[in-house]
Amino acid sequence: MRASEFAGPVFPSRVQTESKRPNVHLICEADAADEVERRVSALPAVRRVLTSGPGAGPELLDGHLF
Repeated sequence: MRASEFAGPVFPSRVQTESKRPNVHLICEADAADEVERRVSALPAVRRVLTSGPGAGPELLDGHLF
């Protein structure tokens, strides 16, 4: 996969999941997201495309997590 195939800067990374299937994460600018999703969805090996955005940011907690 080449970043030049997509609109805008895209940074692919491959992550192995428990099922040992490739789980590819693509990071791009928000205005290129629709085009990246369209092009990735057109690839024969792609079963599903999930999109997300940045989270709410860090949060200060008074209690311990555990």
